[in-house]
Amino acid sequence: MPPALDIAFGVFLIALGLVTFRYAYHITWFGEQLDAIGSKTSASEVEPADWNVWFTRIGGIVSAALGLFLVASRLPAFL
Repeated sequence: MPPALDIAFGVFLIALGLVTFRYAYHITWFGEQLDAIGSKTSASEVEPADWNVWFTRIGGIVSAALGLFLVASRLPAFL
């Protein structure tokens, strides 16, 4: 992949990871609402489990770290 594309993808991953980390509860809550479709539990009554929110946050951190690695490893080749 060209260095510019790696850097752009890395910046995208950093942004996605930070947004995922910041809004982990809301993202997980939306997923729980989608899971409630077709069940007897109302979508407004669902609440995400703490472990699910933490896994979403960890996923955001890993995504941002991977993006940072891509940017840091390709930046010298781009300059």
